[in-house]
Amino acid sequence: MEILVEYLYLDNETCGRCMGTETNIEAAVDEAKRILDGSGHVIKLSKLHMSDRKTAEDYRFISSPTIRVNGTDIAGNLEESCCTDCGDICGTSTDCRVWRYGGEVFTEAPKELIVEAILDASKGKKKLSAFGQPKYDMPKNLVDFYDSLEMQKSNLNGKVE
Repeated sequence: MEILVEYLYLDNETCGRCMGTETNIEAAVDEAKRILDGSGHVIKLSKLHMSDRKTAEDYRFISSPTIRVNGTDIAGNLEESCCTDCGDICGTSTDCRVWRYGGEVFTEAPKELIVEAILDASKGKKKLSAFGQPKYDMPKNLVDFYDSLEMQKSNLNGKVE
């Protein structure tokens, strides 16, 4: 059985949350592979940069970073806080995801949460996701982020040197 782990993010070169989550997801996938060795499960990790509005819409992106296992967002609820790194990228205040696990709040997805989600998927368990609505409306936070990026690009393209 194939288990698809998708990592969706705004920036993995500047944003501490995205970079930390990427490190944790790679470690979690490695650990889950060791645990499931010989079980017939194949874990595939897909890293998806939400570089523009169309990509975000195509993937029904709701917050950065997002981790999905077999299509299900592993976060129990959508919670966000101000992310100065992503705000610096686009030039406007941006909120990014925070994670709840073991009674604590994390700005990077905890490795243990990711491993647990992968192992649950290997047993056929599926967490209920609050994000599976049939209709997608991009959250205002992301609309503002992409609008600011587009404005920066058009300002750069309009400069005469």
